[in-house]
Parts: sequence; C-alpha cells; structure tokens
Amino acid sequence: MFIAKIENGIATEFPITEKEVRQQLGNVSLPALLTNQILEPLGFAIVPPGKPQDFPVQTKDLMVYISSIQKIDGVWKRTYALKPVPEEDKAARTERKWKEVREKRAKLMSDFDWRILRNNREVALGIPTTDNITALHTYMQTLATITDQPDPFLIEYPVFEQT
Repeated sequence: MFIAKIENGIATEFPITEKEVRQQLGNVSLPALLTNQILEPLGFAIVPPGKPQDFPVQTKDLMVYISSIQKIDGVWKRTYALKPVPEEDKAARTERKWKEVREKRAKLMSDFDWRILRNNREVALGIPTTDNITALHTYMQTLATITDQPDPFLIEYPVFEQT
C-alpha cells in the first residue's frame, strides 16, 4: 500500500510507505488497518495502484510516469503521462522489454501446444479434428515471428481464430 502526503488537497509527497506514515505520526495512536477515513484528517491518503487501461501507450522512446495524484469522484487516483527515455537508458530498457515479449510468447506457445497434440492424435486415430491445423500452425508461426515487429513496447499479439 502506498500513501501520499496531502496538503491543501494536493499530493505533495508520493509514495510514502505505511511504515513511514506511522513514524511521521508517532504521537498518534493508529489502528492496525489504515483507511482513508483515518488518514485524510491527518494529511495523508491511500493511493491504489493504477490499472493498465489508465496508462498511456509506451514506446521505446517514451515511458510512463505518474504525473499527479488527484482526488477524482471521492477517490485518490494516480494520473499518468509520458516522458522521454534518457538516451543512456534506451538500450537496456528495450532489451528488458524484448525479454518480456519473448517470455510471454513462450508462455502463449506452451499454453497452446496441447491443441496441436490433440490434432495430431485425432488425425492418427482417423477421427474428425477439432481445430483447423492450418489455423493452428498460422497462429503458432505468428507467435514465433513476433520479435520481427520493430518496437517491443507496441507488440500486437495474435488471437487464434478458428477458420
């Protein structure tokens, strides 16, 4: 749980851990479970993590950062923006993202292999196949070549479509 220090309705420090808040409020008796009802009168607020749909789209040249903490409809929320990636960080950041892409691709392929095995078994037994083998192979090949896309931050993962 991350907490923000709030002064005049504006988040002035973020993130602050629960331990740091308890230290700063050492003379105040706080319950084990902190809530915004307890913290806000003391000048603090719990700020939940953002959701992926709240993030702008990153690229190899632009990265997401928390631009502000605002109270929206009675709830403290993080708002996000993009900023340039420092030139000295681009290569390492891009390589980390390619590693994530390769790991996700491996998982998707591993999770899908059973359909090809089932198809092979159905063919060997002479029974009707559940999936179109060409569609299966096309999907797997699209995953296999996913790293041919130019920007690891803008990867478009295929969706298997039965034809």
